[in-house]
Amino acid sequence: GVFREAATYLTNNPQRLLVLTGLRLGTETNQCQGATDLGYGRADKVKALLLSLGAPEAQIRVQSGSQDIAMFGEKVLGGVRYEFLSGEVGDVEERLRVGNITLYFDTNERGISLTSEQQQYFDDLKFFISQKPDAKISVTGHTDNAGNLKYNQRLSRKRAEFVADYIMSNGIPAKHLVVKGLGPNEPIETNDTAEGKAKNRRVEVKIQ
Repeated sequence: GVFREAATYLTNNPQRLLVLTGLRLGTETNQCQGATDLGYGRADKVKALLLSLGAPEAQIRVQSGSQDIAMFGEKVLGGVRYEFLSGEVGDVEERLRVGNITLYFDTNERGISLTSEQQQYFDDLKFFISQKPDAKISVTGHTDNAGNLKYNQRLSRKRAEFVADYIMSNGIPAKHLVVKGLGPNEPIETNDTAEGKAKNRRVEVKIQ
């Protein structure tokens, strides 16, 4: 069927990307556990099906439709829109170098929640690594200057490891990651204000 053909096409064309846009009606409630909204949920289901048929995960993007889906009488003409794009690795690398990602943390916290733009960055990262097997990614943790220096250095390393674990759980092998914790030693803002401290509590991810 069409799903198997799409999976085979991606496998045979490693420079192509498939964007799955889950379409939703603005008034629909989210019935998909774990999904940001119903559009993502629908696209995730199609992605899971394609992966079960052998499609390379690095070549699939998932997003939610910003527009309402079409109505036909009382029926929703929803589903998922498919779009194959050129995934030239040079274009992806340029996006990664321009858009190095910075994740921010609350005081003493290590948990993260990603925006759709940040998720897109990690999707690009996965595709880039699939095309460049010798590439390295630096994952560097930082803290503000509140508290003990040794504690902050450990905390910054733990934050970086937390993000590295997330990256590995999304299909990027550990051999590509260079994980460091620099504590408060490289602030990007003043530590004299709460706003500045919040900017300094961060993990930076970038390709080397």
